[in-house]
Amino acid sequence: MEYIDGMETSESTGLPILDQANPERAQLLKPMMKALMAGQHAILNCGVVWFDIAARNIKWLQTTPPEWTSLRAILIDFDSASPLYSEWTRLLVLGSVLSILNSDYGFSGEAINDAVKDVLASDQKLATAFRVTSEHELDLILVPAGY
Repeated sequence: MEYIDGMETSESTGLPILDQANPERAQLLKPMMKALMAGQHAILNCGVVWFDIAARNIKWLQTTPPEWTSLRAILIDFDSASPLYSEWTRLLVLGSVLSILNSDYGFSGEAINDAVKDVLASDQKLATAFRVTSEHELDLILVPAGY
């Protein structure tokens, strides 16, 4: 494996701002979400589906601390990738992005749901890329209350 300066796995000290006690942590949710969505969108555009999105398979490139506006997610380990057979799978892939932000990074379901609504409302092209064209479709992928 080649070392790339500035890249760390999220399982190590790669994103110290993610410490639960850090008051600036909430500011990282949208940039992380957008970075993961961009990575998954690029994969989908190649006609590939990849659901093994987990902290262990993400390298974070921090380019402009402390604003974190240029955070990039480098997705790795595609052993479980498969061809994209159905366009509706795009919606499920977006759901997997939201799920990892909750399960692996500890953001609350409420914060994730608010953020994804804001991100998709502000970027209609991204919403269309993931097949989120109605409130009903959005409701299918939101993190359940209480998580």
